[in-house]
Amino acid sequence: MSPRVSVIIATYNWSSALRCALTSVLAQSEQDFEVLVVGDACTDDSAQVVAAFADPRLKWTNLAENCGSQWGPNNHGLAAARGAWIAYLGHDDLWTPDHLASVIAAAEAAGTETGVGGIVLHGPPGKGVASVAGVFGPEGCQDDDFVPPSGMVHRRALIDQIGAWRNAMELAAPVDNEFFARARAAGGVAANGAFTVFKFTAAMRRNAYQARACAEQEAALARLAADAAGVRAELATLYGQAAAGAFMREKMRPNAHLAPGQAHRWNRQFKGVEPRYAPDDIREVAAPLRFSLEAQPVNREWWPDERMEPFGPFRWTGPTARSVIELPVAPDRPLALRVHILGAVPPRWRETISLEVHGRTVPHALSATDRGTWLLTADAPPRPAGEGPGYLQLAIAGVGDARPAEVGLHKDTRRLGVAVAWVEVAPAPGA
Repeated sequence: MSPRVSVIIATYNWSSALRCALTSVLAQSEQDFEVLVVGDACTDDSAQVVAAFADPRLKWTNLAENCGSQWGPNNHGLAAARGAWIAYLGHDDLWTPDHLASVIAAAEAAGTETGVGGIVLHGPPGKGVASVAGVFGPEGCQDDDFVPPSGMVHRRALIDQIGAWRNAMELAAPVDNEFFARARAAGGVAANGAFTVFKFTAAMRRNAYQARACAEQEAALARLAADAAGVRAELATLYGQAAAGAFMREKMRPNAHLAPGQAHRWNRQFKGVEPRYAPDDIREVAAPLRFSLEAQPVNREWWPDERMEPFGPFRWTGPTARSVIELPVAPDRPLALRVHILGAVPPRWRETISLEVHGRTVPHALSATDRGTWLLTADAPPRPAGEGPGYLQLAIAGVGDARPAEVGLHKDTRRLGVAVAWVEVAPAPGA
């Protein structure tokens, strides 16, 4: 007999987090499911972790070749799925016990092909709620709304209409953005009206696939086990605040300016799955070089690209405590740095801002320009031999963040720090 739900978990060499994700699935009030755990050519002990649960509903498969993205494992899971409903769970995310039941009930009641649960996207440890998803206004899910896969449940028959997940290297948009857009357009989306997903996005945790930490997931599971009613009440309060517009809602990521596969590669580089730059990409600094953040793989340590005329593209710091900039510049000699800052939200940012070079704070100066902006300047010493990456790594830290809506500036609910337009690197005087 076929199960009601097929849960697909794509995973790659992060067995400690996978154990937590599976624990949250097995705790569901809806127990008529199969779990298809698909390794993307894993080389760790993920197979043993799945087997240790000794639950026949958990099925392990390991792909022979690495796809580098969830699209491959998800498609393998879809081909094997027997359930009338398909759910996805990121291997580093968690569900509350009522997730599957409530999301399927919402879709069935609304007659839609897709149901979504509310998602709390946690910033890095200590940063609180970064954003939310699956929380819509009175008009419902709009074209620019995005819900990560861990919040999605769709009818198996939807795949016959829209097709499978698409290869990340063929898309300008992230694969999950592109898949959700097709699902929404084909059969509508119904929300369950509650937060039922904890997302600890690796895109906000630098080198997450090297650290493979799972303390946040373990702490969340422990809280659910010790005080489920208290967690539900806390999430209900949070959902009310989110519905009132207190938090930024996840939207489709801008991608028109990106080449196919570029967003995918940047994501992998940030997570530590592949190097940021190949040795042939590294440039020696013989004259000033200016870099726009629009063209840098900064990922979600920064907010997405924006434009301000006459200055052009810029990005805000704020999602994380440190916003890193990695440039294809040889760090083997003294360099002079200039960072163009267009504006700021925290009131005391000029007193607290710091600049790090290869993890070490360096002395800096901050001066106002005649255009109402600021220049942050510093001298960068050579990177000690044998330490760190073979390219220049900077970080803006100490700024803090604030929501413009909370400090009376405007209605923006993001946590913002400083707006950076470009970084200039030049030979240090006398070098």
